[in-house]
Amino acid sequence: MADTIKTSTDVQFDVLYADGTKYHAEEGVLFEAKGQDMVFHLGTSRPEVLFAVAEALTEVIVDMGLGEAFKRYIENGREGQGRE
Repeated sequence: MADTIKTSTDVQFDVLYADGTKYHAEEGVLFEAKGQDMVFHLGTSRPEVLFAVAEALTEVIVDMGLGEAFKRYIENGREGQGRE
């Protein structure tokens, strides 16, 4: 099983898109899917960044029309979850 949280005093991220473009992020967080596990790479020491991540993720879930699916996921756990 992978570590759940990876931390370091200096974590930066390079985002590589399928179209060949790249973006370098000097502060933030990265959630990595490893099979059924999620690894959280912490690249900030500011709590407000973590709070903003939670808010932004909620907005994305709703904007994608997945609000009800997320509610079921929270209520029922991982079993049988996926896009419907």
